[in-house]
Amino acid sequence: MNSYLEQIIFFYIIRDKELVKIFKGIYFNTKQLQILFDIIKPYVLEFGSEPSLDQVRELLMMSGNQEAGQAESLESIWANRDKVDSYGPDWLHENTIAMAQWKNLITGVKKTLTYIKTIENNVSFDNCSDIVNKAKEIFRLETDFTPFDENSGHDFMDSETHEVKESDISKSGYDFIDICLNGGFAKKCLYCFVGGTKTGKSMWLANLCAKGVERGDNCAYVTLELPYNKVAARIGSNLYNIPIYNYNEVVKDKEKFRESQQNFYRKDIPNNPGKLIIYEYPTSSVTIEQIEADLLKTEQQLSTPEKPFKFSKIFIDYLAIMADAKNPRTENTFIKLKNISEATRAAMQRNNWCGITVNQLNRGGLDNANPSMTDMSEGISIGFTVDGLFIIIRTSTMNAQGVYYLKCELARDSEYMGYKKKFSFDKTYLRISETDEQMIAEGIDIPDSAVKASQAVVSGQLNIGIDLNNQPSKTTNLGLSESIITGVDLFKS
Repeated sequence: MNSYLEQIIFFYIIRDKELVKIFKGIYFNTKQLQILFDIIKPYVLEFGSEPSLDQVRELLMMSGNQEAGQAESLESIWANRDKVDSYGPDWLHENTIAMAQWKNLITGVKKTLTYIKTIENNVSFDNCSDIVNKAKEIFRLETDFTPFDENSGHDFMDSETHEVKESDISKSGYDFIDICLNGGFAKKCLYCFVGGTKTGKSMWLANLCAKGVERGDNCAYVTLELPYNKVAARIGSNLYNIPIYNYNEVVKDKEKFRESQQNFYRKDIPNNPGKLIIYEYPTSSVTIEQIEADLLKTEQQLSTPEKPFKFSKIFIDYLAIMADAKNPRTENTFIKLKNISEATRAAMQRNNWCGITVNQLNRGGLDNANPSMTDMSEGISIGFTVDGLFIIIRTSTMNAQGVYYLKCELARDSEYMGYKKKFSFDKTYLRISETDEQMIAEGIDIPDSAVKASQAVVSGQLNIGIDLNNQPSKTTNLGLSESIITGVDLFKS
Protein backbone atom coordinates (compact mmCIF):
# COMPACT_ATOMS: atom_id res chain seq x y z
CA MET A 1 0.00 0.00 0.00
CA ASN A 2 1.26 3.48 -0.86
CA SER A 3 2.70 4.97 2.39
CA TYR A 4 1.69 8.53 1.47
CA LEU A 5 -1.95 7.56 0.86
CA GLU A 6 -1.90 5.54 4.06
CA GLN A 7 -0.93 8.70 5.93
CA ILE A 8 -3.80 10.58 4.26
CA ILE A 9 -6.22 7.90 5.46
CA PHE A 10 -4.62 8.01 8.93
CA PHE A 11 -5.45 11.71 9.32
CA TYR A 12 -8.93 11.20 7.84
CA ILE A 13 -9.66 8.58 10.51
CA ILE A 14 -8.38 10.47 13.55
CA ARG A 15 -10.64 13.41 12.65
CA ASP A 16 -13.71 11.20 13.05
CA LYS A 17 -14.47 9.84 16.52
CA GLU A 18 -16.85 7.19 15.13
CA LEU A 19 -14.19 5.84 12.77
CA VAL A 20 -11.57 5.89 15.52
CA LYS A 21 -13.86 3.69 17.64
CA ILE A 22 -13.83 0.83 15.15
CA PHE A 23 -10.33 1.09 13.65
CA LYS A 24 -7.25 -0.62 15.04
CA GLY A 25 -3.57 0.21 14.75
CA ILE A 26 -2.90 -3.12 13.03
CA TYR A 27 -4.97 -1.95 10.05
CA PHE A 28 -1.97 0.17 9.00
CA ASN A 29 1.04 -1.33 7.23
CA THR A 30 3.58 1.14 8.62
CA LYS A 31 4.79 0.28 12.12
CA GLN A 32 5.02 3.95 13.09
CA LEU A 33 1.38 4.62 12.10
CA GLN A 34 0.30 1.55 14.06
CA ILE A 35 1.96 2.92 17.21
CA LEU A 36 0.73 6.48 16.64
CA PHE A 37 -2.86 5.39 16.11
CA ASP A 38 -2.96 3.22 19.25
CA ILE A 39 -1.57 6.13 21.29
CA ILE A 40 -3.86 8.77 19.78
CA LYS A 41 -7.06 6.68 19.88
CA PRO A 42 -7.79 7.11 23.66
CA TYR A 43 -7.31 10.88 23.32
CA VAL A 44 -9.79 11.17 20.43
CA LEU A 45 -12.36 8.99 22.21
CA GLU A 46 -12.13 11.08 25.38
CA PHE A 47 -11.99 14.59 23.92
CA GLY A 48 -13.77 14.04 20.59
CA SER A 49 -11.11 15.72 18.44
CA GLU A 50 -7.66 14.99 17.03
CA PRO A 51 -4.61 16.12 19.03
CA SER A 52 -2.16 18.72 17.79
CA LEU A 53 1.40 17.75 16.88
CA ASP A 54 2.68 19.04 20.24
CA GLN A 55 0.05 17.00 22.06
CA VAL A 56 1.09 13.93 20.08
CA ARG A 57 4.68 14.48 21.21
CA GLU A 58 3.51 14.64 24.83
CA LEU A 59 1.45 11.46 24.39
CA LEU A 60 4.47 9.68 22.91
CA MET A 61 6.68 10.87 25.76
CA MET A 62 4.15 9.65 28.34
CA SER A 63 3.95 6.27 26.63
CA GLY A 64 7.74 5.97 26.63
CA ASN A 65 7.72 4.98 22.97
CA GLN A 66 10.75 6.64 21.41
CA GLU A 67 10.61 4.73 18.12
CA ALA A 68 7.46 6.45 16.88
CA GLY A 69 8.49 9.82 18.29
CA GLN A 70 11.55 10.45 16.18
CA ALA A 71 11.36 14.15 15.32
CA GLU A 72 12.16 13.99 11.62
CA SER A 73 9.80 11.17 10.74
CA LEU A 74 7.02 12.65 12.88
CA GLU A 75 7.38 16.04 11.19
CA SER A 76 7.35 14.33 7.80
CA ILE A 77 4.08 12.56 8.56
CA TRP A 78 2.39 15.69 9.94
CA ALA A 79 3.41 17.64 6.84
CA ASN A 80 0.73 15.66 4.98
CA ARG A 81 -2.03 16.41 7.48
CA ASP A 82 -3.56 19.36 5.60
CA LYS A 83 -3.49 17.51 2.28
CA VAL A 84 -6.47 15.38 3.36
CA ASP A 85 -8.89 18.10 2.22
CA SER A 86 -7.61 17.84 -1.35
CA TYR A 87 -9.26 14.41 -1.61
CA GLY A 88 -12.99 13.97 -2.06
CA PRO A 89 -15.02 12.59 0.88
CA ASP A 90 -16.31 9.65 -1.20
CA TRP A 91 -12.77 8.59 -2.15
CA LEU A 92 -11.57 8.90 1.45
CA HIS A 93 -14.51 6.95 2.86
CA GLU A 94 -14.38 4.19 0.24
CA ASN A 95 -10.64 3.60 0.54
CA THR A 96 -10.62 3.83 4.33
CA ILE A 97 -13.27 1.11 4.58
CA ALA A 98 -11.53 -0.94 1.87
CA MET A 99 -8.27 -0.89 3.83
CA ALA A 100 -10.01 -2.18 6.96
CA GLN A 101 -11.89 -4.83 4.98
CA TRP A 102 -8.63 -6.05 3.47
CA LYS A 103 -6.98 -6.36 6.87
CA ASN A 104 -10.01 -8.15 8.28
CA LEU A 105 -9.94 -10.53 5.31
CA ILE A 106 -6.33 -11.47 5.99
CA THR A 107 -7.10 -11.95 9.68
CA GLY A 108 -10.15 -14.05 8.86
CA VAL A 109 -8.23 -16.30 6.48
CA LYS A 110 -5.47 -16.86 9.05
CA LYS A 111 -7.86 -17.66 11.90
CA THR A 112 -9.99 -19.95 9.73
CA LEU A 113 -6.90 -21.86 8.58
CA THR A 114 -5.69 -22.12 12.18
CA TYR A 115 -9.03 -23.64 13.20
CA ILE A 116 -8.96 -26.10 10.29
CA LYS A 117 -5.40 -27.16 11.12
CA THR A 118 -6.26 -27.81 14.76
CA ILE A 119 -9.39 -29.82 13.96
CA GLU A 120 -8.51 -31.72 10.77
CA ASN A 121 -7.31 -34.85 12.59
CA ASN A 122 -10.66 -35.15 14.35
CA VAL A 123 -12.91 -34.86 11.27
CA SER A 124 -15.43 -37.68 10.80
CA PHE A 125 -18.59 -38.30 8.84
CA ASP A 126 -20.57 -37.41 11.94
CA ASN A 127 -19.04 -34.00 12.56
CA CYS A 128 -17.73 -32.77 9.19
CA SER A 129 -20.89 -30.75 8.45
CA ASP A 130 -20.68 -29.01 11.84
CA ILE A 131 -16.98 -28.27 11.32
CA VAL A 132 -17.63 -26.75 7.89
CA ASN A 133 -20.34 -24.50 9.35
CA LYS A 134 -18.07 -23.52 12.24
CA ALA A 135 -15.22 -22.62 9.84
CA LYS A 136 -17.62 -20.53 7.74
CA GLU A 137 -18.84 -18.75 10.87
CA ILE A 138 -15.27 -17.94 11.98
CA PHE A 139 -14.48 -16.59 8.53
CA ARG A 140 -17.68 -14.52 8.40
CA LEU A 141 -17.21 -13.01 11.85
CA GLU A 142 -13.55 -12.18 11.35
CA THR A 143 -13.96 -10.70 7.87
CA ASP A 144 -17.11 -8.72 8.67
CA PHE A 145 -16.52 -4.98 8.86
CA THR A 146 -19.01 -2.17 9.09
CA PRO A 147 -18.22 1.55 9.32
CA PHE A 148 -20.67 1.85 12.20
CA ASP A 149 -19.90 0.43 15.60
CA GLU A 150 -23.20 -0.83 16.94
CA ASN A 151 -21.74 -2.68 19.92
CA SER A 152 -20.22 0.28 21.72
CA GLY A 153 -23.36 0.95 23.75
CA HIS A 154 -25.86 3.78 23.63
CA ASP A 155 -25.97 6.56 26.18
CA PHE A 156 -29.37 6.56 27.94
CA MET A 157 -29.11 10.31 28.60
CA ASP A 158 -28.76 10.99 24.86
CA SER A 159 -32.21 11.70 23.38
CA GLU A 160 -31.23 9.93 20.14
CA THR A 161 -31.05 6.69 22.12
CA HIS A 162 -34.82 6.90 22.64
CA GLU A 163 -35.82 8.05 19.16
CA VAL A 164 -37.24 5.73 16.51
CA LYS A 165 -36.06 7.32 13.28
CA GLU A 166 -38.25 7.45 10.19
CA SER A 167 -35.41 5.97 8.15
CA ASP A 168 -35.59 2.82 10.30
CA ILE A 169 -39.27 2.24 9.47
CA SER A 170 -40.55 1.11 6.09
CA LYS A 171 -44.25 1.23 5.23
CA SER A 172 -45.84 -2.10 4.32
CA GLY A 173 -48.25 -0.59 1.80
CA TYR A 174 -51.23 -1.63 3.93
CA ASP A 175 -52.60 0.79 6.56
CA PHE A 176 -53.79 -2.00 8.85
CA ILE A 177 -50.32 -3.59 9.09
CA ASP A 178 -48.65 -0.22 9.61
CA ILE A 179 -51.10 0.73 12.38
CA CYS A 180 -50.54 -2.59 14.16
CA LEU A 181 -46.76 -2.20 13.91
CA ASN A 182 -46.61 1.43 15.07
CA GLY A 183 -45.67 2.79 11.66
CA GLY A 184 -44.57 -0.16 9.56
CA PHE A 185 -41.84 -2.76 9.18
CA ALA A 186 -38.70 -1.90 11.17
CA LYS A 187 -35.12 -2.62 10.19
CA LYS A 188 -33.28 -5.36 12.12
CA CYS A 189 -36.60 -7.12 12.73
CA LEU A 190 -38.33 -10.28 11.52
CA TYR A 191 -42.05 -10.54 10.75
CA CYS A 192 -44.08 -13.63 9.96
CA PHE A 193 -47.43 -14.22 8.25
CA VAL A 194 -48.97 -17.62 9.00
CA GLY A 195 -51.91 -19.41 7.44
CA GLY A 196 -53.35 -22.82 6.73
CA THR A 197 -52.49 -24.92 3.70
CA LYS A 198 -53.44 -23.20 0.44
CA THR A 199 -54.70 -20.03 2.11
CA GLY A 200 -52.42 -17.78 0.06
CA LYS A 201 -49.31 -17.33 2.21
CA SER A 202 -47.01 -16.98 -0.80
CA MET A 203 -49.58 -14.68 -2.41
CA TRP A 204 -49.42 -12.37 0.59
CA LEU A 205 -45.64 -12.41 0.49
CA ALA A 206 -45.65 -11.54 -3.23
CA ASN A 207 -48.07 -8.66 -2.61
CA LEU A 208 -45.99 -7.28 0.27
CA CYS A 209 -42.93 -7.49 -1.97
CA ALA A 210 -44.75 -5.69 -4.80
CA LYS A 211 -45.80 -2.95 -2.38
CA GLY A 212 -42.19 -2.60 -1.24
CA VAL A 213 -40.82 -2.28 -4.77
CA GLU A 214 -43.54 0.23 -5.63
CA ARG A 215 -42.61 2.32 -2.57
CA GLY A 216 -38.92 2.42 -3.56
CA ASP A 217 -37.53 -0.34 -1.32
CA ASN A 218 -34.77 -2.57 -2.67
CA CYS A 219 -36.14 -6.06 -2.10
CA ALA A 220 -34.85 -9.62 -2.21
CA TYR A 221 -37.30 -12.50 -2.62
CA VAL A 222 -35.95 -15.89 -1.51
CA THR A 223 -38.05 -18.80 -2.74
CA LEU A 224 -37.53 -22.36 -1.52
CA GLU A 225 -40.87 -23.60 -2.84
CA LEU A 226 -42.05 -21.93 -6.07
CA PRO A 227 -39.76 -21.63 -9.14
CA TYR A 228 -38.32 -18.14 -9.50
CA ASN A 229 -40.24 -17.44 -12.73
CA LYS A 230 -43.54 -18.22 -10.98
CA VAL A 231 -42.63 -15.68 -8.31
CA ALA A 232 -41.70 -13.15 -11.02
CA ALA A 233 -45.04 -13.72 -12.77
CA ARG A 234 -47.05 -13.17 -9.59
CA ILE A 235 -45.28 -9.94 -8.73
CA GLY A 236 -45.13 -8.83 -12.38
CA SER A 237 -48.86 -9.35 -12.91
CA ASN A 238 -49.49 -7.18 -9.86
CA LEU A 239 -47.07 -4.35 -10.71
CA TYR A 240 -47.27 -4.29 -14.50
CA ASN A 241 -51.06 -4.78 -14.66
CA ILE A 242 -50.81 -7.86 -16.86
CA PRO A 243 -53.57 -10.50 -16.37
CA ILE A 244 -51.99 -13.63 -14.90
CA TYR A 245 -53.88 -15.94 -17.26
CA ASN A 246 -51.97 -14.61 -20.30
CA TYR A 247 -48.85 -13.33 -18.53
CA ASN A 248 -46.52 -15.74 -20.31
CA GLU A 249 -47.83 -14.70 -23.73
CA VAL A 250 -47.18 -11.05 -22.92
CA VAL A 251 -43.66 -11.86 -21.69
CA LYS A 252 -42.89 -13.62 -24.98
CA ASP A 253 -43.92 -10.45 -26.84
CA LYS A 254 -40.85 -8.40 -25.84
CA GLU A 255 -42.22 -5.12 -27.13
CA LYS A 256 -45.56 -5.50 -25.37
CA PHE A 257 -43.89 -6.53 -22.11
CA ARG A 258 -41.48 -3.59 -22.26
CA GLU A 259 -44.44 -1.28 -22.78
CA SER A 260 -46.12 -2.69 -19.66
CA GLN A 261 -42.92 -2.13 -17.67
CA GLN A 262 -42.57 1.43 -18.94
CA ASN A 263 -46.18 2.17 -17.99
CA PHE A 264 -45.37 1.06 -14.44
CA TYR A 265 -42.29 3.28 -14.22
CA ARG A 266 -44.30 6.21 -15.52
CA LYS A 267 -46.88 5.81 -12.74
CA ASP A 268 -47.36 8.67 -10.32
CA ILE A 269 -45.79 7.05 -7.26
CA PRO A 270 -43.96 8.83 -4.40
CA ASN A 271 -40.52 7.30 -4.99
CA ASN A 272 -38.63 5.68 -7.82
CA PRO A 273 -39.38 1.93 -7.74
CA GLY A 274 -36.91 -0.21 -5.85
CA LYS A 275 -34.88 -3.06 -7.28
CA LEU A 276 -36.04 -6.67 -6.90
CA ILE A 277 -33.69 -9.67 -6.98
CA ILE A 278 -35.20 -13.17 -6.81
CA TYR A 279 -33.18 -16.08 -5.40
CA GLU A 280 -34.26 -19.70 -5.82
CA TYR A 281 -32.89 -22.54 -3.67
CA PRO A 282 -33.93 -26.21 -3.43
CA THR A 283 -36.22 -26.99 -0.50
CA SER A 284 -34.49 -27.68 2.85
CA SER A 285 -31.04 -27.30 1.31
CA VAL A 286 -29.93 -23.81 2.31
CA THR A 287 -29.23 -22.09 5.62
CA ILE A 288 -29.80 -18.44 6.40
CA GLU A 289 -26.01 -18.04 6.58
CA GLN A 290 -25.70 -19.09 2.92
CA ILE A 291 -28.59 -16.81 1.93
CA GLU A 292 -26.98 -13.95 3.85
CA ALA A 293 -23.68 -14.47 2.00
CA ASP A 294 -25.45 -14.35 -1.38
CA LEU A 295 -27.35 -11.19 -0.42
CA LEU A 296 -24.16 -9.44 0.71
CA LYS A 297 -22.44 -10.49 -2.50
CA THR A 298 -25.26 -8.95 -4.55
CA GLU A 299 -25.09 -5.73 -2.52
CA GLN A 300 -21.40 -5.52 -3.29
CA GLN A 301 -21.88 -6.25 -7.01
CA LEU A 302 -24.61 -3.61 -7.40
CA SER A 303 -22.78 -0.92 -5.42
CA THR A 304 -20.79 1.90 -6.97
CA PRO A 305 -18.48 4.42 -5.24
CA GLU A 306 -21.10 7.09 -5.84
CA LYS A 307 -24.11 5.03 -4.77
CA PRO A 308 -23.82 2.02 -2.46
CA PHE A 309 -26.59 -0.56 -2.96
CA LYS A 310 -28.45 -1.83 0.10
CA PHE A 311 -31.37 -4.21 0.45
CA SER A 312 -34.22 -2.94 2.60
CA LYS A 313 -36.60 -5.91 2.79
CA ILE A 314 -35.83 -9.63 2.57
CA PHE A 315 -38.82 -11.88 1.77
CA ILE A 316 -38.33 -15.58 2.57
CA ASP A 317 -40.78 -18.20 1.31
CA TYR A 318 -40.58 -19.81 3.78
CA LEU A 319 -38.87 -20.46 7.18
CA ALA A 320 -39.84 -24.08 7.84
CA ILE A 321 -38.23 -25.36 4.63
CA MET A 322 -34.86 -23.78 5.28
CA ALA A 323 -31.99 -25.86 6.66
CA ASP A 324 -30.89 -25.54 10.28
CA ALA A 325 -27.16 -24.79 10.38
CA LYS A 326 -26.97 -25.04 14.16
CA ASN A 327 -28.37 -28.55 14.43
CA PRO A 328 -28.79 -29.98 10.91
CA ARG A 329 -29.76 -33.49 12.02
CA THR A 330 -32.41 -32.64 14.58
CA GLU A 331 -35.80 -34.30 14.16
CA ASN A 332 -37.38 -31.96 16.68
CA THR A 333 -39.40 -29.49 14.61
CA PHE A 334 -39.81 -27.08 17.51
CA ILE A 335 -36.01 -26.82 17.99
CA LYS A 336 -35.40 -26.63 14.24
CA LEU A 337 -37.80 -23.72 13.72
CA LYS A 338 -36.50 -21.98 16.84
CA ASN A 339 -32.91 -22.19 15.54
CA ILE A 340 -33.86 -21.05 12.04
CA SER A 341 -35.99 -18.11 13.19
CA GLU A 342 -33.35 -16.94 15.68
CA ALA A 343 -30.58 -17.20 13.08
CA THR A 344 -32.72 -15.37 10.51
CA ARG A 345 -33.52 -12.53 12.91
CA ALA A 346 -29.81 -12.27 13.79
CA ALA A 347 -28.95 -11.92 10.09
CA MET A 348 -31.48 -9.09 9.80
CA GLN A 349 -29.87 -7.37 12.80
CA ARG A 350 -26.33 -7.75 11.48
CA ASN A 351 -27.14 -6.26 8.11
CA ASN A 352 -29.80 -3.67 8.95
CA TRP A 353 -32.40 -5.53 6.88
CA CYS A 354 -36.09 -6.15 7.51
CA GLY A 355 -37.09 -9.81 7.20
CA ILE A 356 -40.59 -10.90 6.19
CA THR A 357 -41.54 -14.55 5.95
CA VAL A 358 -44.45 -17.00 6.12
CA ASN A 359 -45.23 -20.29 7.83
CA GLN A 360 -47.95 -22.91 8.19
CA LEU A 361 -50.78 -23.30 10.67
CA ASN A 362 -51.63 -26.85 11.74
CA ARG A 363 -54.86 -28.64 10.89
CA GLY A 364 -56.65 -26.82 13.70
CA GLY A 365 -56.17 -23.61 11.76
CA LEU A 366 -57.80 -24.91 8.59
CA ASP A 367 -61.14 -23.30 7.73
CA ASN A 368 -61.00 -21.60 11.11
CA ALA A 369 -62.38 -18.05 11.29
CA ASN A 370 -60.42 -17.23 14.44
CA PRO A 371 -57.09 -19.08 14.51
CA SER A 372 -54.37 -18.20 17.03
CA MET A 373 -50.80 -19.10 17.97
CA THR A 374 -52.08 -22.34 19.47
CA ASP A 375 -52.78 -23.47 15.90
CA MET A 376 -49.08 -23.24 14.99
CA SER A 377 -47.96 -26.52 16.65
CA GLU A 378 -44.16 -26.65 16.67
CA GLY A 379 -44.18 -23.42 14.67
CA ILE A 380 -45.10 -21.58 17.86
CA SER A 381 -41.34 -21.29 18.43
CA ILE A 382 -41.32 -18.77 15.57
CA GLY A 383 -43.82 -16.67 17.51
CA PHE A 384 -41.36 -16.48 20.39
CA THR A 385 -38.74 -14.92 18.10
CA VAL A 386 -40.44 -12.64 15.59
CA ASP A 387 -41.23 -8.97 16.14
CA GLY A 388 -44.66 -9.19 14.56
CA LEU A 389 -46.99 -12.10 13.71
CA PHE A 390 -50.05 -11.87 11.47
CA ILE A 391 -52.50 -14.70 10.79
CA ILE A 392 -54.03 -15.07 7.34
CA ILE A 393 -57.69 -16.09 7.68
CA ARG A 394 -59.43 -17.58 4.68
CA THR A 395 -62.25 -20.06 5.08
CA SER A 396 -63.73 -21.86 2.09
CA THR A 397 -66.54 -19.29 2.06
CA MET A 398 -64.06 -16.40 2.02
CA ASN A 399 -62.22 -18.12 -0.80
CA ALA A 400 -65.43 -18.25 -2.82
CA GLN A 401 -66.08 -14.59 -2.05
CA GLY A 402 -62.54 -13.53 -2.97
CA VAL A 403 -61.70 -12.05 0.43
CA TYR A 404 -59.15 -12.46 3.19
CA TYR A 405 -59.08 -11.38 6.79
CA LEU A 406 -55.77 -10.56 8.43
CA LYS A 407 -55.37 -10.81 12.19
CA CYS A 408 -52.65 -9.12 14.21
CA GLU A 409 -51.66 -11.90 16.59
CA LEU A 410 -48.42 -10.44 18.00
CA ALA A 411 -46.77 -7.04 17.73
CA ARG A 412 -44.35 -5.33 20.08
CA ASP A 413 -45.78 -2.38 22.03
CA SER A 414 -49.02 -2.45 20.04
CA GLU A 415 -52.55 -1.81 21.26
CA TYR A 416 -54.03 -3.59 18.25
CA MET A 417 -53.18 -7.23 19.00
CA GLY A 418 -56.19 -9.39 18.19
CA TYR A 419 -57.59 -6.88 15.71
CA LYS A 420 -58.65 -8.07 12.25
CA LYS A 421 -59.19 -6.39 8.89
CA LYS A 422 -60.88 -7.44 5.65
CA PHE A 423 -58.99 -7.53 2.33
CA SER A 424 -60.15 -8.28 -1.20
CA PHE A 425 -58.35 -10.44 -3.76
CA ASP A 426 -58.27 -9.70 -7.48
CA LYS A 427 -57.68 -13.06 -9.22
CA THR A 428 -56.88 -11.40 -12.55
CA TYR A 429 -53.83 -9.51 -11.28
CA LEU A 430 -53.24 -11.54 -8.09
CA ARG A 431 -53.59 -8.30 -6.17
CA ILE A 432 -54.60 -8.08 -2.50
CA SER A 433 -56.22 -4.77 -1.56
CA GLU A 434 -57.33 -3.37 1.77
CA THR A 435 -61.07 -2.73 1.98
CA ASP A 436 -62.70 0.38 3.46
CA GLU A 437 -64.40 -1.63 6.19
CA GLN A 438 -63.50 -0.80 9.77
CA MET A 439 -61.05 -2.91 11.73
CA ILE A 440 -62.65 -5.61 13.86
CA ALA A 441 -61.58 -5.22 17.48
CA GLU A 442 -60.23 -8.02 19.63
CA GLY A 443 -62.96 -10.28 20.96
CA ILE A 444 -65.39 -9.49 18.14
CA ASP A 445 -66.01 -12.24 15.61
CA ILE A 446 -65.80 -11.95 11.85
CA PRO A 447 -69.32 -11.52 10.38
CA ASP A 448 -71.16 -14.76 9.70
CA SER A 449 -71.62 -13.79 6.05
CA ALA A 450 -67.85 -14.17 5.58
CA VAL A 451 -67.54 -17.36 7.61
CA LYS A 452 -70.54 -19.45 6.62
CA ALA A 453 -71.89 -20.28 3.19
CA SER A 454 -75.02 -18.40 2.20
CA GLN A 455 -78.37 -20.13 2.54
CA ALA A 456 -78.64 -20.35 -1.24
CA VAL A 457 -75.51 -22.45 -1.45
CA VAL A 458 -76.43 -24.54 1.59
CA SER A 459 -79.78 -25.43 0.04
CA GLY A 460 -78.14 -26.30 -3.25
CA GLN A 461 -79.28 -23.24 -5.18
CA LEU A 462 -76.84 -20.70 -6.66
CA ASN A 463 -78.06 -17.26 -7.72
CA ILE A 464 -77.29 -18.15 -11.32
CA GLY A 465 -80.17 -20.64 -11.36
CA ILE A 466 -78.19 -23.88 -11.17
CA ASP A 467 -79.54 -26.60 -8.89
CA LEU A 468 -76.52 -28.25 -7.34
CA ASN A 469 -78.60 -31.10 -5.97
CA ASN A 470 -79.62 -32.22 -9.47
CA GLN A 471 -76.11 -32.18 -10.98
CA PRO A 472 -74.56 -35.53 -11.95
CA SER A 473 -71.85 -36.59 -9.53
CA LYS A 474 -69.11 -39.12 -10.20
CA THR A 475 -66.86 -40.29 -7.39
CA THR A 476 -63.13 -40.08 -8.11
CA ASN A 477 -60.49 -42.48 -6.87
CA LEU A 478 -59.71 -39.84 -4.23
CA GLY A 479 -63.08 -40.50 -2.64
CA LEU A 480 -64.32 -37.03 -3.57
CA SER A 481 -67.03 -35.83 -5.90
CA GLU A 482 -65.79 -34.24 -9.10
CA SER A 483 -68.42 -31.55 -8.70
CA ILE A 484 -66.49 -30.13 -5.75
CA ILE A 485 -62.93 -30.44 -7.13
CA THR A 486 -61.43 -27.66 -9.23
CA GLY A 487 -57.98 -26.78 -10.55
CA VAL A 488 -57.97 -23.86 -8.12
CA ASP A 489 -58.30 -26.30 -5.21
CA LEU A 490 -55.30 -28.28 -6.46
CA PHE A 491 -52.91 -25.47 -7.35
CA LYS A 492 -53.84 -22.41 -5.31
CA SER A 493 -51.24 -21.28 -2.77
